[in-house]
Amino acid sequence: MNLLTQRSFLKLGSLCLVANHGGGKFATIRYPDCRSLCSSRFFSTERKIFDSKVKALHFERFCRESELSEGEFDYLRTEVASHLVERLGDIRRKFPVGLDLGCRNGTVGRELLNRVGEGSFLSGGIETLKNVDVSEKIVQAAINNLEKESLLMPVDERKIAFESKVAGFEEIGDAFEPNSIDVAMSCLSLHWTNDLVSALKSINQVLRPDGVFLAAMFGNDTLFELRTALAAAEQEREGGLSPHISPMIQPADCCSLLSQAGFSLTTVDTLNIEVEFSDAFKCMQHLSLMGESNGLINRRRTMKRETFVAAASAYQGLFENKDGYIPATFQIIFMIGWKPETKPAGDTIITTTQA
Repeated sequence: MNLLTQRSFLKLGSLCLVANHGGGKFATIRYPDCRSLCSSRFFSTERKIFDSKVKALHFERFCRESELSEGEFDYLRTEVASHLVERLGDIRRKFPVGLDLGCRNGTVGRELLNRVGEGSFLSGGIETLKNVDVSEKIVQAAINNLEKESLLMPVDERKIAFESKVAGFEEIGDAFEPNSIDVAMSCLSLHWTNDLVSALKSINQVLRPDGVFLAAMFGNDTLFELRTALAAAEQEREGGLSPHISPMIQPADCCSLLSQAGFSLTTVDTLNIEVEFSDAFKCMQHLSLMGESNGLINRRRTMKRETFVAAASAYQGLFENKDGYIPATFQIIFMIGWKPETKPAGDTIITTTQA
C-alpha cells in the first residue's frame, strides 16, 4: 500500500482556488455571507443503511440547482474531479472506453474535455465515456452539460463520445458486459453505496484485464466540525444523539476493500480540503444543494429549532477562526486499483512423492 497525505484549502468567494501538496503557504478566499460513526459497514452486506430513493431525489436536485445557479455548488466536485483526472493523466497509457460511475452533472467528463487539447495522455486517451447514475434525469443532465461543453470546443478537439446508462453501483455487473471497460472512475459518489464490496466486485468484473479503477470518496474525517457541533447541541438540548452524517471509510481500510474486490497494485492517498463559511447554516445549505443531505434510513425527519441554533453556536464557538469564518473539512480519499492480467493456462505438472 502506498499511503500519502496532502492538504488543500478551498475557500470560496473570489473564484480562486489554491491547493498545496508540499508544505508551503496557502492562499485563502472567503465565501460571502450567504468522527466517523463507523466504517465497518463497508465490509457488511447484511443490511442497508441508506435510503436509495431519497438519495436519487437529492442527486436530481443537485443537478437541477447546478443548472439554475450555473455551477455555483459544483466547486467541491470540480476540484476533486480535477485531481482524479490528473491521476489518470499520470498513467502513460490510453484507455479507449471509460466509465464515469455516479456521474451527477458530468463533472469528470468536463475535466476530461478540458485536457483533450493538452494531449491524449492527459485525458487518458478516452474515446468513449459511459456516464452512469441512478436515474434518467441525472444521466440526461450529464449528457446535456457535456454536449454543451463539446460544442464550445474546436471541431478537431471533439474526440470523446458520451453515452449514458441508468444503474446503481451494485448493478454495474448486470449493466455492462464483462471485460468491456478500460478505465472506471468515480468522483464523490461511492460513499452513498450500501454494499461497497459488491459494488467494487462489479466494477472489477466489467473492467478488461489490466484495466484500472480510479475513485475519490469522502473519508472519515469529513465534516468532523459539524459532527462535533451537532453532537454537543443534541446532547445538551435533547439528552441524546442521533445520526446526521453518514458513516465514512477510513483510509487504512481502502486497500483491504480493493484487494477483497479482486484489485491489485492498489494505491491510496488522501487530500484534505477546507472550505470556509460565514456560519453553520450556510454550510448546511451548501451540503443540501450539493446533494449531500442526510440519506440514512434511520435519520431524524425533524429537529428542534433550538437544537439547530445551539449547534450553530457550538460550531462558531469551537471552530471560528480569527477572521470570523468557520471551516468545514472534507477528507478526500483517492484510490487506484488494477484488474490483474489473465495469464494463459500452461501445462499442469503433478508431482507425487512416495514415503
